[in-house]
Amino acid sequence: MDLSNAQAQQISEDLVDTLNAPDCEFAVAEQIGRVVDPNLNLTQLRRELDDFATPLARRVAQLPDATGALLQEFRNAGFGAVSTAVEARHSNVHYVLHARQGIPISLAMLLLECGRRCGMQGFGINFPGHFLLSLQGLIIDPVGLDVLDSQSLQARGIGEDALQAATPVMIALRMLNNLKALHLAAQSYINALLMVDMQMAVSSGQQELTASLEYERGEYWEQLGGFSAAREAFQKCAELSSMPQLQEQARKRLQQLQGRSETWH
Repeated sequence: MDLSNAQAQQISEDLVDTLNAPDCEFAVAEQIGRVVDPNLNLTQLRRELDDFATPLARRVAQLPDATGALLQEFRNAGFGAVSTAVEARHSNVHYVLHARQGIPISLAMLLLECGRRCGMQGFGINFPGHFLLSLQGLIIDPVGLDVLDSQSLQARGIGEDALQAATPVMIALRMLNNLKALHLAAQSYINALLMVDMQMAVSSGQQELTASLEYERGEYWEQLGGFSAAREAFQKCAELSSMPQLQEQARKRLQQLQGRSETWH
């Protein structure tokens, strides 16, 4: 999953361009797939998606319960198995299409795209810990392919206020966050920095989020021994943030780094 700086920059630019298109959630997921596999052939992916979704849509269109039929089609195709392992490839929709497994958000993007090809209205739901999906007004767990009724939602502690549509920017940020978490678990701070850079490109104009990402950038540079870059990031965080607590934390970290020489790891 290692990206060069040039590859990351190109994907960032393509991702930002994608965000301007209507119903672009799956296109966003395609670009995240390139982060996992820089050699991903999007033309081939789209052809394989057509081969999967087109006959499915014809079958579903003939049935009265379209949403239920779509979920059953996915079960019949081998989706619906719960996997406890989380790997980078689970964020690549090309892998998800072939392996029939992934993390909730990547599965949701595939299900949403197929639902729209069946003429359904839908959107992702950025619920913490487990991304959900709305299709035709029904709330769906994209992993188990279950429709969640009000009782199920209450059991999970999900209120109406948590069922708002996730914007494409939110989806891009979350998918990048998932990859960043894997890099951090592997102590791969250079790759974590690339994910932060891509998140900053996507979140352009969101000052408080940018401030928070600058703080993260400072932390990762500090771990690498790049203290000059860390100081610069903490300084930017303190200048951008309007949150006193974050400002104070950034200034404290900045003070701790004063006078430290570069010790690259």
